[in-house]
Amino acid sequence: MPSRKLDERGAASRGPQAGAAATRLRVTLTRSLIGLKPNHVRTLRALGLRKVRATVSHADTPAIRGMLARVPYAIRVEEERQG
Repeated sequence: MPSRKLDERGAASRGPQAGAAATRLRVTLTRSLIGLKPNHVRTLRALGLRKVRATVSHADTPAIRGMLARVPYAIRVEEERQG
């Protein structure tokens, strides 16, 4: 029986599987923030995108995917494999 990693509370870890390559997303801003809806501007700024052609890297999580789904017209997303 394989052993599971436990945190300080004794709960099993829900991290990535051992040996699984972590996927990261490279996000590039492709258009100006001028004229966008205020909520979309806040989403892009929360992603770390401030200037056109700026690129940031984020872990591939449901929260980040949800943010990207709100502004697909303003960004370009590429997957990069780690490990």
